[in-house]
Amino acid sequence: MLYPEDKRGLILHDVLFAPFFAGAAGPGQIWHWDQYVAANNLWHHFDRFAQVVEGVDPAAERFEPSMVQHERLRIYRLKGRRTTMLWLRDSRAGGVVEGVTVKAEGKRARVFDPWENRWTEVKARGGRLAVPAFTTSVAIVMK
Repeated sequence: MLYPEDKRGLILHDVLFAPFFAGAAGPGQIWHWDQYVAANNLWHHFDRFAQVVEGVDPAAERFEPSMVQHERLRIYRLKGRRTTMLWLRDSRAGGVVEGVTVKAEGKRARVFDPWENRWTEVKARGGRLAVPAFTTSVAIVMK
């Protein structure tokens, strides 16, 4: 697990994911390539973001962004024509987040843990999706 043991990539992770899930056309960018990204070998964060958006056409989806503040999470939602994407970000940024369910917008979902570089398939039950335990954040793609 890269975080919380390795907090160096947290800023870059948030710079990439937050703007997109808040409704921007793409990820944010960072200026400190030499002193931050290269010095800490954080290039894999770009791959993790790319995995989440692979095959998604934001213009065709016409995503409508929204955000829900939960007691522990900030839940960013992009509702599209065929796809709904969520980014769940632990607002405390510490410890494992467990027992979270979200409204299912489709019959199946793929949950990506960017800190573990792992996809998990999740089926809806009773109109809800049980999110696997995670640290810091996960992305969910529902069709």
